[in-house]
Formats: sequence, structure tokens, C-alpha cells
Amino acid sequence: MKNYKTLINHIDIEIKNANFEKSAVSFTNLYRELICKNKEFRLLNREIYLEAAILARRLSLFKEGLALLKFYVYPRTKLKIIATAAEKVEYASLLSRLGLYNEAHRLLSGMTSKDYSKVHLLKGFSYITQWDHEKAIQELTIVTRQLNIEEYDKLIAKVNILFSLCFQKKWIQAKTLGDQLLKISSNKKSNILQSNILEAMSDIACNEKNFAEAKHFIQMSEDLINDKKGLDFLLIQKQKLVIDISENGLSQNNIDRLESLKKKFIQLSRFEVVRDLDLILARYKGDLQLALKIFATTPYKDFKSKIIDYFPKIKSIDTFDLLIHKKPTHIKKDLILDIQNWQLRMSPVIFKLLLSLFKHGYSLPKLEDIFNFLYPSQNYDYEMASDRVYQQIKRLRQFLRTARIPLIIKVKHNRYFLTSKAHSTVYLRIKLHHDYLEEKELKFKKYLIKESLREEQVMNLSTKQICEITKIHPRKVRRIKALKK
Repeated sequence: MKNYKTLINHIDIEIKNANFEKSAVSFTNLYRELICKNKEFRLLNREIYLEAAILARRLSLFKEGLALLKFYVYPRTKLKIIATAAEKVEYASLLSRLGLYNEAHRLLSGMTSKDYSKVHLLKGFSYITQWDHEKAIQELTIVTRQLNIEEYDKLIAKVNILFSLCFQKKWIQAKTLGDQLLKISSNKKSNILQSNILEAMSDIACNEKNFAEAKHFIQMSEDLINDKKGLDFLLIQKQKLVIDISENGLSQNNIDRLESLKKKFIQLSRFEVVRDLDLILARYKGDLQLALKIFATTPYKDFKSKIIDYFPKIKSIDTFDLLIHKKPTHIKKDLILDIQNWQLRMSPVIFKLLLSLFKHGYSLPKLEDIFNFLYPSQNYDYEMASDRVYQQIKRLRQFLRTARIPLIIKVKHNRYFLTSKAHSTVYLRIKLHHDYLEEKELKFKKYLIKESLREEQVMNLSTKQICEITKIHPRKVRRIKALKK
């Protein structure tokens, strides 16, 4: 039998040395062999499949990782297989990288390092992908104190804590930790970790306006990267640009560099970095409209708080008109569509689907993002998820046609977005700070419309009187009244 262990160890070393292109090719060959094996082979070689799935995650091949582990985590009914804690944790980590956070948290719920040594490490990664750096630091700090985990994993946890502290602008804590990590990592044989630490130290020095040191750190970081086309190399170029803008301002040359970098990150589907680059542009140009666009299309609270730090005025602005379709004309005026006006005419699921199409505005939602948003309590299966999402998209398209709303849903590179066929520029008016109607309140409002009742007439009455008028259960009425306060 082929020695898969040796091949896995070889790919692991290539990843640690930042040879990503070579390791990706080797992994693809490994995956093609493993995915075709029969159930007897899989039952006898569970450890190989787990280690291969870990490699898939590290190479950002998340669907391949899920495919390798699904046999154990969600076995067919006739197979009496119980997933190990390690398999569940890795599967959850892969789910979170695809944006399927709800299922990931269900799998990890209640698990501790006693069940699996790396559970807190992978929980931390999951929170980082959601820009929840406070929870990420809590989980990763547990890792640094564990006795039943390798020193290399502790180092990974500390490096991620370092980046989270930089995001939170806790610069003093970040510098103290960074200085410690530089001494530790120099003894470890990992170019990628050493490079990451130097990149963070460059960010810290840049914040201190010590630009010479910032440039020195980022150049050392770049020298450790072998793959000059990959993500890590591009992130270093981004940091070089940030240093230059911080030191010399936003010149036309820097704007051109920023736009060029954005295109490269879009090609890699790294839309969170594109959003961050736009925030840098908005910040140094003082562009409130661009900041509002970023705020309106960002689903993460921590990132929204970061935007408000730079643009406090956003707190007093209620709505934003998001550009959906640009077609300047002298014949027709710009068309502004207020999404709030449609909610009472849509089913809750269809309305949530509409929200999902701009809530992830920068990334353009994938099928997995939409499924997670629409069905938070259900487990992901590609074929089932595809069918359910396609059915809801079909219904939304039908609603838009019937209501004569000039919006259409398109797909590009497996990502969904809104556009329009209207002969004018189209904007979508959306709320910035308040959620739309909750489902119970929505049903209540629909009832009032059906019975020709005004909300003001009803909400001032007692619960008993409302029950008599609407025939709604008292408990539901009390919940609705609580929502209105």
C-alpha cells in the first residue's frame, strides 16, 4: 500500500516553508486518490483522512476537506460510525471557513480541550473569520495555557492573538507580545510564522510612526516568502502600501497601487481584504460616502465599530442609498428603491434572501453564505443546500417580476448579486443601524393590514383588548408589544 503518511508529512513541510503552489499540487493528487477509496479502506485509515483534511484547510481547499471527513461526521444510517472529537472539530473548522458558522458552532458546542486538544485553537480561528477578535483572543489564550498541546500550536495561537490585538488597536499589548514571539519563532523552523510575526511588528511600528523600522520589518517578512504570487506575499505588499500612505499621504501613485492590489485580491476571492483597502482609501480621502457603503455592506459588528472609529458621523445617519445599477441618462431620474416598503409583501424567507444579497456586499454571497443566513439551524449538504437556495432565488425572482421591481439576480463565479435592467441609475435604500421587522411583528402587521386596522389604534390598547380584536394568543401579543418598546 502507498505510504500516505510520508506524503502527508512532505506536504506539511512544504506548507510550513511557504511553498504553497508545490504543496497544493501534491495535495490535489493525494485528494483524488483518497476520495475514491471504498468504505473498508476509510474505516481502517481514519487518521490519514483527518490529516489530509487538516492539510486541505491550511491550503484553503475547504470543500475538499469536508468531502474527506463527511463519511465519519455524517455517516449513512446503515454505517455505525461515531465521529471522533478530532473529526468533529476539524469538520467544524472547515465549515466556518466556508461561512457556515451556525453548524460549526453546533458541532463544537460544549467541547473542551479534554475532548480534543486543538478545539480551542480551531474555535479561535472560527471567531477570527467572523471578525470577532475578542472571543478569538479568549479561545486562543486558553490554548497558550494548555499542557496537552504541541508548542508549535501554542505559537500559532500567540501569532493569531498578536494580529487580533493589532485589529483592536491594543498596540502596547501587541508590541510586548510581538517582541516575545520574535525571540521564540527565530528558533522554530517555520518561515511562514516568522514572516507573519514580522508583518504584525511592521504594523505596530507604523502605528508608532517609526516608518524606518516598519519598512525594515516588512522587508524581512517578504524575504521569508517563497511564493511571490500567493496570499501572504500580497498581504505584505498591502502593508508596504499602508506604510507609504501613512508616511507620505495618499498620492495618485498610491491610489493606483491600491486599485491594482484590489484586483489581485478579488482574483483570490479575498474580499475582506478588498473591503479593508477601501476603508484605507476612505479614511485618507475623508470619503464619507465610501465609508457608508462599506458600513452598509458589512455583516460584522467589530468591523462596523472600526469604521465608526474613523467616521463617527455614521452613528447619526439612518439610511444609505446603495448603488445597485449605474446607467446615467438625461431622460429618467435616478431610481431609489426603499427595501422597507417590500417586507410586508414578501415571505420572511424571501426577504431574508434579499437582505443576504447586499449584507455580504463586498464578498458577493456564495451559496454557503445564503444557506447559512436562511437556514441557521440546518446542517449543510451541498446538493440539498443547492436545491433549497435555488428554489428561494426562483421565488424571489418571481416576486420581483410580479411586483414590477426593476431588480434582477445574477450569478458570477458561483456568487450572487443584484443588478437592474432599468434605463436609469438604481439605488437600494437600506437601514444602517436598525434591523428590519422580526417575524412575529411582521405577521402582526400583515394581520392589521388584512383587517384594515391602524397600528396606532391597536398598540395603545391593553393586551386583553388586542387579543379580542386580533384573535392572537396573549403570549404572542405581549412579545409583539415588547418589540415595539
